Amino acid sequence: MIVVLALPEIVTRLHTSISHVTWVITAYNLALIVTASAVIPFARRSDSTRALIAGLGLFALASIGCGLADSMSALVPFRCLQGVGGGLLLCVAADVRGDGAAGRLTAERLVGGGRDRHGGGSRAGRHPHPGLRLARDLPRSSAGGRAHSP
Repeated sequence: MIVVLALPEIVTRLHTSISHVTWVITAYNLALIVTASAVIPFARRSDSTRALIAGLGLFALASIGCGLADSMSALVPFRCLQGVGGGLLLCVAADVRGDGAAGRLTAERLVGGGRDRHGGGSRAGRHPHPGLRLARDLPRSSAGGRAHSP
């Protein structure tokens, strides 16, 4: 969250306290959660392209509003709108392929098990993401712990 880096500057420029500026983060998170919770049940039945464009547009416009806000009472509602846009993007994120069937992210797909993308069999013996190694794949030291590389 980039906004965390800006909190001290927000406190100074908007002449507020740190206890009030926490609403900048809280408002976004609440709006994101409520929007995602409300939209997820309908995400499969709606056009993901339209939701993506709406989410990006709303988030962008709300970001401009946040940049122009001159008080906490103006900034917090714009952060809520950003959260709504973010919630729409979150619901669409799993379905970005555009074929409507990519929405189910399972642990098996994330780690590359099951069928490969060409419809073939198991990908056993080959790590799904070169360079990404699980802790269990790392060599062990003779003491039984993980070996430390220099």
